[in-house]
Amino acid sequence: MPDAEDRVEHLIAHGLSSFLDGSVPDGEPIPMLAAALAALFERLLADQEGWSRYWWIDDANPESMERRARLKVEMAGTLTLGDERRQSIQPFLAIFRLDGSRTRLDAYRVRLGDAAGAMDAIPYGARRPKHWPEVDGWAFTFDHRWDERAG
Repeated sequence: MPDAEDRVEHLIAHGLSSFLDGSVPDGEPIPMLAAALAALFERLLADQEGWSRYWWIDDANPESMERRARLKVEMAGTLTLGDERRQSIQPFLAIFRLDGSRTRLDAYRVRLGDAAGAMDAIPYGARRPKHWPEVDGWAFTFDHRWDERAG
């Protein structure tokens, strides 16, 4: 049985493959994708300086998705951060490349949080800054087997 990390990446790959196939109507949510992204982002953040052990990612909602190549998808959206007292929102930008079978993630680059403010600065339900997801700097950047040339 695959471990939790493999299962999360498989769910993301499945959602991206559905998007690339066109089997999900444009603008419709892809089942399990938001939850799988939230799990991946939380795992990436777990040991990072500037990330509180009392925070968790409730949701990671892709608001735009674009095919960048045959096996590559870029998405931007909003993640919902929670703690014992409240929820907050932050932007994310991610690029995923699938393997040739389209069942696994080959590589990815994930950018999370607007570095201009605290991660929990914008309450859930508040108006998002107009510049999101284009931010001047990202609070966190993660590359997994990412090569700019192969991108």
